[in-house]
Amino acid sequence: MTDNPDNSITIRHCAHCGQEPANGHKLKSCHGCFAGPLYCSTACQRAHWPIHRLAFHGLDLTRDRDFYRIHVEPDVLDCGYPSIEAFSLAISDFLEAHKWAFTTTALSHRVVRFGTFMDDYPPDMVLQYRLSTRGPKRNPAHGFRWDSVRWKRLDEWLTELSLHYMLDEVREALQIARRAADQQFEDGDRYCEALPVVYTIDDLPLILWQLLPQYDPRGVHPPPGWSKSACEDVAYLCTKSVNNKVVLRCPGDPRAVSHGAGVALPGHFVRSERNWHWQAFEGGWGSAGGVAPHPSVAEILKGDYKSKPRPEDMMRALTVYRDGIPTRGIRMDGDGNPLIYV
Repeated sequence: MTDNPDNSITIRHCAHCGQEPANGHKLKSCHGCFAGPLYCSTACQRAHWPIHRLAFHGLDLTRDRDFYRIHVEPDVLDCGYPSIEAFSLAISDFLEAHKWAFTTTALSHRVVRFGTFMDDYPPDMVLQYRLSTRGPKRNPAHGFRWDSVRWKRLDEWLTELSLHYMLDEVREALQIARRAADQQFEDGDRYCEALPVVYTIDDLPLILWQLLPQYDPRGVHPPPGWSKSACEDVAYLCTKSVNNKVVLRCPGDPRAVSHGAGVALPGHFVRSERNWHWQAFEGGWGSAGGVAPHPSVAEILKGDYKSKPRPEDMMRALTVYRDGIPTRGIRMDGDGNPLIYV
């Protein structure tokens, strides 16, 4: 492990300004939201609304308390959580901890399924992340297992949750959020679509989704065979990392958390100064300097990867699809495959 955690990467912080909990000052969750963001003040909550409204955090914890008590709370208590609120915070912490992996996997699946410009993307299609609880854990990055990633129609997803009767309501909410996303991101000349990612947790009747902006690669189109295999490997790397309790982050990159940018390093969260701070593993991916990788990283690298490049090269496969990356050109290897922006 490295000697010191990266104090700039934390789990619990204000979703708008980044402030952490301090003596005499606690962060508060959005009132009523299930697994919602945390804020240090009402002013930050209001300022963050243009982004917060691009996600749907379940039914209102206050208004719909009876629904949670009847349909959710018994299973939550059986899993060892003391309350619905504790379960809500556990989900929020886990999604925040592994945000890079979740964001990057969505990008990978989008490129594989719908290609460069998403011209054939159907509006009722969602990307489902199925999670299962491991029970309450001291480390908030360890509380769930990532079981699968599947494309689903909106009605299929709601039917699985026994919430098919809410189809019209959820579809309308998604349409409103999509229009808001278009307004938020359309100034960028590369923005093409807002991709809905939905979370299913132990088949509980929870409606959780977020919209992730997707971008065109500025006219640079990697060879189809290379792009598909490399992107599939990135998604596989992300899911194996989460399930081996490894947290992927890009230290020093301000876009890394919100957009999944760059080449991530493997690490974990450690408790320090009243919060959980990310710490990179010594040896990184074990591909340079002769330093052996952490045992959890070594386990990840044993996976059945299709293109079999180094992890760093897998992640660079998606560079052309990310927002805000310099675009002066692509350096090619001897076989005509793109390596990285130069």
